[in-house]
Amino acid sequence: MDNLGCWAICSIDAFLGIHAIESVMLESLNDDYEPEDDDLPYLNTWKALVKLSPSLETFLKKANTGKGQIKYAEALEKVNKSVMSARQYHTGHIRNKIIDWINFDDDDPYLAKTPKSLQGINHPATRRLILPLRYVDCMYDEKFPKLENSKVRIEATDWPAFLYNPAKADPDDVEQGLFTGDLLHVFFAIFFGKSSALTGKFRKNSVAERNGMRKVTGRNIAYAAVQARFGISVAEKWDALDGHFNYADFYTEIVDFFEDYPDDQSVVDLLESWNEYVP
Repeated sequence: MDNLGCWAICSIDAFLGIHAIESVMLESLNDDYEPEDDDLPYLNTWKALVKLSPSLETFLKKANTGKGQIKYAEALEKVNKSVMSARQYHTGHIRNKIIDWINFDDDDPYLAKTPKSLQGINHPATRRLILPLRYVDCMYDEKFPKLENSKVRIEATDWPAFLYNPAKADPDDVEQGLFTGDLLHVFFAIFFGKSSALTGKFRKNSVAERNGMRKVTGRNIAYAAVQARFGISVAEKWDALDGHFNYADFYTEIVDFFEDYPDDQSVVDLLESWNEYVP
């Protein structure tokens, strides 16, 4: 179960609501159960979890008794603890190393790894990454104080600049160079191992290798993006909200980019380029 929780957060849902899933699936055991629209995401997530660990379905089927329900709840709680442990591990590792993976301009001041309050929009190197692409060029003009004081809100729908390859990015074309930037280093560190952050080498006994990863999905990329954004922010502790910025919405926006139009040639080509890193 421990490995299931780790892989689930990386590949199924970064904001896995185990307790909500537990309740919905118990309700589904009732003969008169008819799923509501709000139940559908949990039902789909359950199917994905069962695909990874078929034994969960056995626990659910036996949950029509008091003893069976206890065992079912215990099994899902193990998954939940593993999910939280995996997020904590990745968050801690990325926040401690991400400064080593970003580019600094020659005139950038020194940036220590702690405290994190020095990062985010408070340092030019991280500011260039965390701001939406359209604001990067305004870093030093009269608009920046409004950003700094949150008078201009940065929402989850505003793609941060770290998602882009600076050599390809175009402020007038939000998809040009998207998902080809410094995000790769965080993805490599999470899925291939921290020693692969700068090389992209697929390593044995990595999260990807242990779980048979043979292709990259939008959900893998979205999870890495959430960890990357937190890593360069000023936040010391993990929280789903960073001011006006909602990490769950950010994750969903990226997943939707890849899954709403999976046959779009730009999406196909983008995932093909990511898949070059996996065997």
